[in-house]
Amino acid sequence: MLKTLFICFFLITPSISFATNQLSNKELAQLCSSEDRWYGGLCNGYITGTVESLLEMREQGLIAEAFCFPSNIERGQFIDVIRHSLSTKTATQPAFESIVLTLREKYPCE
Repeated sequence: MLKTLFICFFLITPSISFATNQLSNKELAQLCSSEDRWYGGLCNGYITGTVESLLEMREQGLIAEAFCFPSNIERGQFIDVIRHSLSTKTATQPAFESIVLTLREKYPCE
């Protein structure tokens, strides 16, 4: 029983410490600029997940409208905008914050 407890502890601990670390703008930019399709997919997935989370939180009334997409926007369009903007943001800034600021600048609510 004790052996099982130790194994569970060592399996769970790395995921807990990973969850507390934030991806920096520099790290996201490195993923997005990689020629490797795997890293490009991670980049697109991070951006898409962040945007969808923000949209869901806004729909639930948990956050205010920080950006407003046009009705005909496609996922690839906002991914491209964010990927291109990464080089203009501070390297140590959290990637999440960079994404929000970019969306605010490019798609302001009128």
